[in-house]
Amino acid sequence: MRTLAGFRLALFFSSMMLVSLSFAQEEKPEHLELLDEVDQPTITIRKPDVSEEITERREDGTVREVKVQTGGSTYYLYPNRQLGSGIQGDTASSVVRPSLWRVHEFDVVSNKPSPEPDDDADGKAAPAPPSPSSTAN
Repeated sequence: MRTLAGFRLALFFSSMMLVSLSFAQEEKPEHLELLDEVDQPTITIRKPDVSEEITERREDGTVREVKVQTGGSTYYLYPNRQLGSGIQGDTASSVVRPSLWRVHEFDVVSNKPSPEPDDDADGKAAPAPPSPSSTAN
């Protein structure tokens, strides 16, 4: 049984050697055509003009908020605070605190006068509705 497996293995390797020799004896092409070298286009890669501003707000020596302004994006980072008796790494505390983006801000204290509800887009007052006594017959 062992000799048969050894014979098969030897036959496999000898056939592989014959195949590799046949590929090595193939004729090489007679003449290769040279291509004209073309000047490479000049490419300049510039870094985008991105201004980055990082503002930290601290209270009693600890960071309470970090505001990062990069290009047209502004996001806020807040530290993790331990809630209750939670210990860092406990299920009550979270290790990950994602960054926050301000999507919209309402202008609560505005001194702009609000448009009158009776005004049309033309600036003229809307006509008064007909009185109930004139429509009832």
